[in-house]
Amino acid sequence: MSITSNGDRRLAAADLDSIAARLASDVAAQLAASDGDAPSLVVDPAREALAHKLIIEQIDRLRRQLIAQGHDVSDSDEDELTDRIRAHLFGLGELDRLVRDTSIENVYCNGWDQVLVVRAEGIKERVEPIVSSDEALAELIRQAAAREGRSERRFDRGQPWVSFRLADGSRLTAVRDVSGRTVFALRRHRHTDTDLDELHHLGTLGRTLAAVLAAAVRARFNMLIVGGTDAGKTTLLRALINAIGPEERLVTVEDALELQLTRHPDRHHDVIELECREQNIEGQGEVTMRDLTRLALRLSPDRVIVGEARGPEILDMFQAMSQGNDGSMGTLHARSSADAFVQITRYALKAPEHLTPEAVAVDIAASLDLVLHVHKLRDGRRVVSSLREITGYDGSRILSNEVFAPDDIGRAVYRTPWQDRSLDRLIDYGFDPSLLDVPGGGWPW
Repeated sequence: MSITSNGDRRLAAADLDSIAARLASDVAAQLAASDGDAPSLVVDPAREALAHKLIIEQIDRLRRQLIAQGHDVSDSDEDELTDRIRAHLFGLGELDRLVRDTSIENVYCNGWDQVLVVRAEGIKERVEPIVSSDEALAELIRQAAAREGRSERRFDRGQPWVSFRLADGSRLTAVRDVSGRTVFALRRHRHTDTDLDELHHLGTLGRTLAAVLAAAVRARFNMLIVGGTDAGKTTLLRALINAIGPEERLVTVEDALELQLTRHPDRHHDVIELECREQNIEGQGEVTMRDLTRLALRLSPDRVIVGEARGPEILDMFQAMSQGNDGSMGTLHARSSADAFVQITRYALKAPEHLTPEAVAVDIAASLDLVLHVHKLRDGRRVVSSLREITGYDGSRILSNEVFAPDDIGRAVYRTPWQDRSLDRLIDYGFDPSLLDVPGGGWPW
């Protein structure tokens, strides 16, 4: 074994990487032997205790070997090796280092040897590989997909893509085979417990709009947040949810749990989180967004929160909004607040109910009050760019006012008067209408 040092008894980073990988492999083999005919990726207390014991034994053995060779291992190196071995066994291996780095917002891997990170300030840079081959990368993701979340997700030739949530709330989407190489995109949610005031200070929305949205939540407006990938839809949705009183019963429906409301029980005391499940290798056991949205209505919610509608479940979300669950919310991919109506119609027309465009327009007008659009600017800042008020329908066309429209920078500012009934409703729930006269909407920049 070739060992290098940085002069203060600390092992070099390259040695820590290789040693941790080797020792993790040895411990994994011992764990597999203890599992017998039923190897497990599940981290239960007994298995974790055994792993900890084996890790200590491996490091003690390593220390004796190094002393015999005239080297040593510092206490800090032992701690680092322990963390890295555990990451290989029960985490994401060397990817854990990037996940723990709070300055990193996203991680992109276009093959094992092409790893890029995007810093919080928008800077993209290339970093060292986290594995030594595409095969090792596929295995890393396969094991993580099997143990993260509430149900095992496959990642193999028969199921060449996977998307799941990590323990810290990050979302990892990976593809193999059909992409040529194994690739993934990992998106972190840096603001997991945000509110409207914080988003105002971060520059996501102006003071006037923050006050409007706070009153709209209290007044139980049904709202839909739209925007592109990584625009900040989930962050804004969290902020709106955190304006809901802690006593209300919330049921969330998500493809993969990202909202993480149960991590903050001081904000919400009564939460049920529903997550989709993929079919097993026999093609059975699938639980879809539509299944869960319908189930949510039977759990006596005060509000239903749909993490991201991508299909016919949009109809069930509207059913929730129009059947006594006022104040419900959801997100949707769309290029603008007006484009949201096009996307909703596309999804609804795919439903087995075979609705006409005119029937879809009736559903939208009867169920939805507000559409918010969030946008990522070229400098990386995320802003609310539009707020649209639904006013009715005409045949298959949705009628609406863009009350807050983008200025020349892209920030939502007050442009078109509210309907009297909407403004009166907001005022009844604490909105100060004089804020509509604040120059520029009270944006912090």
